Amino acid sequence: MSVFVIAEAGVNHDGRVGQALLLANAAKEAGADAVKFQHFNSARLWGDDRIAHLELSDAEMVNVKWHCDAIGIEFLCTPFGVPEVEFLAPLLKRVKVASGCLERWDLLAAVRVTGLPVILSTGMADMDRVAGAVAMFPRLLSEKVPRVVIQNISKLTSTQDVSVALSRHEETMQLRGNAAAWATKLPGMPCSVYEALEKVDPADRSAKEEGQLQELRGRVLEAREDPEAAMRSVWGPELADAPPELRRAIERGLALSVLSLGSAPRVDPQTNLTLLHCTSSYPCPTEEVNLAAMDALRARWPHLAGVGYSDHTAGIVIALAAVAWGAAVLEKHLTLDRQAEGPDHKASIEPKEFRIMVDAIRTVEAALGTTEKRPQPSEAATAKEWYP
Repeated sequence: MSVFVIAEAGVNHDGRVGQALLLANAAKEAGADAVKFQHFNSARLWGDDRIAHLELSDAEMVNVKWHCDAIGIEFLCTPFGVPEVEFLAPLLKRVKVASGCLERWDLLAAVRVTGLPVILSTGMADMDRVAGAVAMFPRLLSEKVPRVVIQNISKLTSTQDVSVALSRHEETMQLRGNAAAWATKLPGMPCSVYEALEKVDPADRSAKEEGQLQELRGRVLEAREDPEAAMRSVWGPELADAPPELRRAIERGLALSVLSLGSAPRVDPQTNLTLLHCTSSYPCPTEEVNLAAMDALRARWPHLAGVGYSDHTAGIVIALAAVAWGAAVLEKHLTLDRQAEGPDHKASIEPKEFRIMVDAIRTVEAALGTTEKRPQPSEAATAKEWYP
């Protein structure tokens, strides 16, 4: 299968949608399979406006998506929060998760339940951190998987809000075939449906809600007595093998409540998961590339869709080496001007060099061949002379 080449436009549009469209054009002309952007809200992501000038609005992002469709290149985008996952999911064929989000459990959970193929970058991570993220995409799921919105139900205040949340919550539990799953409250978890319902004045609760509350109270008490069992109930038996970091994070309450919005067909998330080795420095020193780590990822998770490389080095030599090393996906930053001001321009290449890289990638992959050692057709005449 051909190497999937991603032109990482990222934030090299400098917050201007016109530049984003030009980057999409450049990626298409350079032969990339997809052009990737980043969707975030600086205030939500960092708590301040440090990168607000690099944001594109939802409307602008849709405009970019439409433009990509019109010129015939796949639109790809990295979400940096659950709202961005919800917004982007209908626009994407696959989701790219950034290296900095390997322990953003709410984002990973939201990405998982979109049912879309996932490309996960692994910069700044050792194998334990990667394993924690991979554990969010277990191999076995129930026959139907809920498409969901992740939401902290403690924000719900009215009886009506809680009733809607509870009905959707019940739908989610039925879809998962796991009656106690989302009703339980683990130590430190944000407010559950149970707690939200308890906050409602008893005089305002319906008889049905009161009955549901009593049932949930019993489940919560059971969960508090045996939190390990409750965690396995929520996250599945695969959590027993998850790294301690992931387990502690769930116990600290980094997992949020889930509201169902319907269901998707059965999927096997890890066979739709591609890991990208990378080094998150811009530009990355050659001696810190460590391409051999791709072999370690393949050996640890041989059933993945593939292993690839996200390249932050100067030039194109390392990108070609990664393809020769067996990268199924190659991501490289693209800019219209390497001298422009901005966080990623210096670690990017311009369109002409990107075209050269793509052509070279196609040459390298044509030369890779198969694992079978056999005489080639071009050797026939010479072989007759030596082995008549």
